[in-house]
Amino acid sequence: LRATSRQILPPKWQPYICDAIFTFQVLACSLENGQIRKHYGMGAYALVLFVISTWHNVTVEGCSANPCAHVLRYTQGKSTLRHTLLSILMQTCGGLLSYRCAKVFWGMEFTESHGRRYWASHCLADLSVHPVTGLAIESGGTILETSLSLMTFTPFYQMEAATKTLLGCVLTILGVGYTGFYLNPINATNQTFGCRGISSLHHVIIYWAGPLVSTALVAYI
Repeated sequence: LRATSRQILPPKWQPYICDAIFTFQVLACSLENGQIRKHYGMGAYALVLFVISTWHNVTVEGCSANPCAHVLRYTQGKSTLRHTLLSILMQTCGGLLSYRCAKVFWGMEFTESHGRRYWASHCLADLSVHPVTGLAIESGGTILETSLSLMTFTPFYQMEAATKTLLGCVLTILGVGYTGFYLNPINATNQTFGCRGISSLHHVIIYWAGPLVSTALVAYI
């Protein structure tokens, strides 16, 4: 899809559509990760997370599925405010579409767990700690992950991508039981906004304000 969009779309629209498609792909996978952790345990979750994350990092092709990446570029002076906001809007559209498509897939009830998820009348938030603690975890995790992304460990691209993916997976495994450790506002909203256990205000503060402000701080520091 991304390759096709580059062939048929005007150059000025290609980055935005690329972000929308890539966000759709990343978040569609992420919507299934929780089911893997629930039914097969943390070991299977870690393996799937590493494989999928490595694949995404190797095939990213300049696209982004996380608003924090655009906030980082903006605070570094590498992007305009208009481009940043439009990119985040397209990412949001891609994320929302991934959820709608996932709902259709769950409705086919290929497995019992998918059927239960489709017919569920409510969901539970991943936040299992006090909101202030949750904000600290999501913000601190974003600072660590953003700092790691700016570091260089090896001159070899594929090894560099694998190293950063492994470190990111370790951080996710350590924090997933407390907040979901999304570090991605759209992913968090896609999966937990409106769920029981967290208010809309706390959701916005923890999963949007925390990561975005933390990303800007890393760029300034």
